[in-house]
Amino acid sequence: MLPACFGQDIVPGSGISVASLVVPDTIQIDGTGDAGFPNGRMLADQVMDVTLAIILLDMTTAGQSPTSLAVPPDNLNPAANDVAFNDNFPYLAAAHTP
Repeated sequence: MLPACFGQDIVPGSGISVASLVVPDTIQIDGTGDAGFPNGRMLADQVMDVTLAIILLDMTTAGQSPTSLAVPPDNLNPAANDVAFNDNFPYLAAAHTP
């Protein structure tokens, strides 16, 4: 199963394969493309969930996408931010104080 998934396109017909995102181990950014996976990442991206989805799931199956594992059931998301990101640098919210 892994070799078939490794060779598939992350979105069928996109021409961007899982293998091309992993080998060579570099990040390629297209300045004219949309921000977010696979063209970099957004602060709120569930990086490991997307990574595992593109490596392990069959993207040709209806309903499967790179974010299939990043969407928790019943809106239960323990990893969600409790404070919205700032619009300006440094983007992250201030640290919680006891």
